[in-house]
Amino acid sequence: MIIYGFCIVSIYSITTSTLIVHFPYFLTVKSGFSHDSSLKILTLAISLVACLTPVFGKVCNKFNPTLIYNASLVGLIFFGPILFYLLSLNNVIAIFSAIVIFSTIISLISSTVFSILVGIFPFSVRYSGVSLSFNLSVTVFSSSTPLLLIIIENNFNNYFAPGIYISLLSTFFIIIIWYLQQKFSIKYFNETPSEILIYQSTIPS
Repeated sequence: MIIYGFCIVSIYSITTSTLIVHFPYFLTVKSGFSHDSSLKILTLAISLVACLTPVFGKVCNKFNPTLIYNASLVGLIFFGPILFYLLSLNNVIAIFSAIVIFSTIISLISSTVFSILVGIFPFSVRYSGVSLSFNLSVTVFSSSTPLLLIIIENNFNNYFAPGIYISLLSTFFIIIIWYLQQKFSIKYFNETPSEILIYQSTIPS
């Protein structure tokens, strides 16, 4: 379950670090925007995520969060390669489209990933399981993604390359997540209040 949780959080770590850390760099160095303009575009993107995430979270409560999460990964697979190309066009409409698409995908991931992560661990090990899988994933991918994207951009003279990298990672993780779910029959632990009280009563004072 820790490996499963690690994989679930990985795309969240990759996309958020790409948006917050790498987008300003790309807009400034590759697209020729000023530092102030890049930060304004980043502010718009983060504001969209902040507004859309609770809305999607409320809607997603009516559905299986795994289905919504998988759908967002499929969207990332298809739209990933064109995001950086749109940013490179130095066109307001193209950049706005890229920001809206990417912010929407991140919001869908953010609105479901924590529900999935919390739900896969039984109450007795929930704090340990969530903290370990989440922090491991953030440590590995949030720190490495901006560096790897810069390496890719410097070695491939193609604006599609960084998006293809993200798309390939999304494809890899959606396959691994599906495999782990089938192999180990991972289910969601939704204990009722009475079950939690029964567990708490077994803990020595």
